[in-house]
Amino acid sequence: MEDELDYLLSQVSDSDLHELLDDDSAQLHHQALSAGAPVAAASIQPHPLQLSSNNGEGRFATFKTDADVEAAQASATPLNTTKSTNWAVKIWREWTTHRRKHCYAVNCPPHILLCTRHQLNQWLSKFVLEVRRQDGEPYPPQTLYQICCGLQRYVRELHPDFNFMKDPQLAGFQRTLDGEMKRLRSVGLGAKRRQAEPIQVSEENVLWEKGLLGCTTPQVLVDTMVFLCGLYFALRSGQEHRSLTLDQLELFEPDDGPAYLLYTENASKNNTGGLAQCKVQPKHVVHHSIVQLFKNTANIDHQAKKNSAFYLTPLKKPKGDIWLEPPPLAITHCQKQCM
Repeated sequence: MEDELDYLLSQVSDSDLHELLDDDSAQLHHQALSAGAPVAAASIQPHPLQLSSNNGEGRFATFKTDADVEAAQASATPLNTTKSTNWAVKIWREWTTHRRKHCYAVNCPPHILLCTRHQLNQWLSKFVLEVRRQDGEPYPPQTLYQICCGLQRYVRELHPDFNFMKDPQLAGFQRTLDGEMKRLRSVGLGAKRRQAEPIQVSEENVLWEKGLLGCTTPQVLVDTMVFLCGLYFALRSGQEHRSLTLDQLELFEPDDGPAYLLYTENASKNNTGGLAQCKVQPKHVVHHSIVQLFKNTANIDHQAKKNSAFYLTPLKKPKGDIWLEPPPLAITHCQKQCM
């Protein structure tokens, strides 16, 4: 081991090493190592980390706190997943409260994070048979399964490797859930899934003819761009529209061909850019037919380049050429247009 260390140190020049060990205590430590002398622990005093909003000029970001790290870790989970998990836990708590109200304490489960595997096997089995919607009707099979997945995500915050659906000690729960889902499906619950119908060409033509699509007013222009960007660039939610920025839409006007618009994906529901998507290439879409509408939007909201969002709020009364102004379009409006 010492021979390997000597070899590695020999590959680093003194100037490089001093650049890396630029504080006095580190250089003292290196000199003592080179001379073969022992170094007292007290001779190496680490500098305390000074947290501030500005750590001076340099290539690195400001110093971060534990709260910053926790926030970064929390952002790794999609917002809708967090909401789904919280919703499942809320249902579990309401169910346990109902049991405590109508049963003896011995017939009530402990907090789900305090349950043993044996207790989880027992209480999850009863939960999937007893849980109901607010109106007293049973949940569809797929919804019941998603509730159990939400509870699993919650428990996994403390036990990352725990899998409700595969753990052999929860085999009874797994059979109960399987049987209940089959029973619900046999009575027709969840057999028909709601699915948005695609807009037909004839229906879109009617929207253009009636002036609901076009560029006659600021509101109509924004509505049209939300509709067409969703249609041509496959933006799947109001949040993806709300996150759309002007620099994601690049206009090309070649001399030897028609002008076109290039959309580059930043992040989406299926490509969040995390570890699991390291090898997934961002989506690039080329389209020709909305070039003029894009020019109208980009020219009208001159100030959009100063604002990251592509969609700004349409004015009820245009101010000359100014049709759109900050703040960015509300996400609720984008969601409404996507429906």
